[in-house]
Amino acid sequence: MCENSSSDSRFIFKNKEYRYNTIPINNISERCVEVPIGLMFLFAHRGERVLEVGNVIGQYENEISVAVGLSERVILDKFEKGPGVLNEDLLTYDRDGDFDAILSISTVEHVGMGSDPSGTYGEVMARDMTYPLRAIEKIYRLLAPNGKALITVPAGQLTDGGWYIQFSQPYLELLHTTFGVPREALEVSILAKTSADWSFPNPKQGWEESTWEKTGERQYGCPYPNANAIAVIELTKIETHLGKLVPLGRYLPLVISPPPLIGQVYFSNFRLSAPFTAEGWIPSTARGLIWWGPYVSVGKGKFLWDMVLEVDAEFANLYSDVCIKQGTITILSKHIQTMGRREIIISDEFWIREDCNDLEIRLFNLGDAPIKVRPRLLRLTKYVDNQLTSD
Repeated sequence: MCENSSSDSRFIFKNKEYRYNTIPINNISERCVEVPIGLMFLFAHRGERVLEVGNVIGQYENEISVAVGLSERVILDKFEKGPGVLNEDLLTYDRDGDFDAILSISTVEHVGMGSDPSGTYGEVMARDMTYPLRAIEKIYRLLAPNGKALITVPAGQLTDGGWYIQFSQPYLELLHTTFGVPREALEVSILAKTSADWSFPNPKQGWEESTWEKTGERQYGCPYPNANAIAVIELTKIETHLGKLVPLGRYLPLVISPPPLIGQVYFSNFRLSAPFTAEGWIPSTARGLIWWGPYVSVGKGKFLWDMVLEVDAEFANLYSDVCIKQGTITILSKHIQTMGRREIIISDEFWIREDCNDLEIRLFNLGDAPIKVRPRLLRLTKYVDNQLTSD
């Protein structure tokens, strides 16, 4: 959550100051930093032969960007229809060595994956976890000698999100070791989300430069919506011949984790007893439920429940539990009593012995005095063989 002033409208990336994007299109996500970086890249390469992979920046353009020539580019998007958009597959696009600059914002992580939750993009297909890397290799092939590419992807713990792959450093390393992209052709920078308020649709956010070491355990959608860190991948085309695509299929020599089953309370299927504020506080003025839900489906197995809860009250008497079957079976519970403004940390493991489709986490106010709570972290993750991995 964020208590920054409205004047915190800029972030630093590679010694340059950028304004956060405030156009309210998908702007609760990482678009607030990706869009200004992407626009600056296009501005630096205006007048050149430019390709955009994924029709993203067009949503944020205006008459000024058109006037300075940012719209003069080829836009390649397999699924999204629109004026000037070529609906072709990146991996079969036959223009190798043709572009001076290529931009791709939050797109390559979806290549070869399934359709998005809305069913708008993607397709039912045999998913291949190597395809996001193949997409980057293809972008490298499409560059002319000394050409530049800028690619953004979600970063942190290597995650199979079904319709996306979240990149890790070992996963990205396969570009060199398996796909033959020269190491000296690639530079990677990390931006991490450090704060956010919860106003919609245009929340104030805080992003800072970081490292793989600091963000290696970041999970998608937790504690903030969408990516909680991004990798900004910069390619420079070196006159080095790449071999043929390596037929890896679906196999990867890495552990791929699933996303958290529950990653947050805000903008999820949780029910709230009262609306939350832009700072994330959820008020409770009487005895009863503060939140409950989100009724997720889970298979039997071992789980980890993490909750970091900030409480502000003269005296708070709280009860939280994990339950199934409409609250009739309690699997794990915690009784919390606190005074003043305090942070409560819970981290517990538990087992579910049979598949269920209505698991929920509840928080009760057992007192009569008004209190405020805000979850800094609420996460449910499944264990497999004592190591987080995919089913």
